[in-house]
Parts: sequence; structure tokens; C-alpha cells
Amino acid sequence: MEWYSGDLDDESRRELVSEGGYGQWRLKLTKRFAIRPEIASRALQRERFTAQKLLEGADFRGWISKMKRIAKAALHPEHGILMIVYDRLDVLLKESFRQPTGDDDLDEWALDCEILIPNL
Repeated sequence: MEWYSGDLDDESRRELVSEGGYGQWRLKLTKRFAIRPEIASRALQRERFTAQKLLEGADFRGWISKMKRIAKAALHPEHGILMIVYDRLDVLLKESFRQPTGDDDLDEWALDCEILIPNL
């Protein structure tokens, strides 16, 4: 609500509640809150998933979803996101999980990895 009342002028608020306003809401919110590609690229470089995080109860699937969102914001093509995810795993996890190929689907590969997690 702070965004609506503080950042938008009267005309913008009227546009949002007019007919077809849903599309306007989406555009305005996307413009206001979208991660800029250069910031997303830096965020990808900082992200790391480790065996220690698994031991602490971190959600592997949640991390992958986060990486997908960041990679898309950084304008990476869909087929390259899996390799980015794999690259950001620590060495112990890379040794435990199979290396993905260009034919792998990210969600299927993640499921294969999740099956192995209890045995790590």
C-alpha cells in the first residue's frame, strides 16, 4: 500500500482502477519492483548452495526456484539456467550429483538430485 499511496500520482492510481487496470497494475508493479539485469547478474555470482546449507535444513528446490528467478531477471536464456545452477553448487555437491547435459530439464535434474540428498 505504501507504494500505491506514496509513489503513484493521482492519474496513475486512476489508470490502475479503470477498466483493463489489471494489465496496468502488472506493468506498474513490474517496472517498480523488477530486478535490473546488472544487479541480477551480480546476485547470481554471489549465490552458492553448499552441503553445509543442506545440513542446516536449507531447501534445495527453493534455492533452485530463486536461481531461476534471478537468472531470468539477468536475461539468461532458459536452457542455460541449469548450467548456472550447477556451477553455483559447492564441490561436494557437484561430486554427489550428476553433471547436467544440454538435454536435461532443470526440474527433472533437480528431482534426481533431491532423491540423493538424504544419502549425503
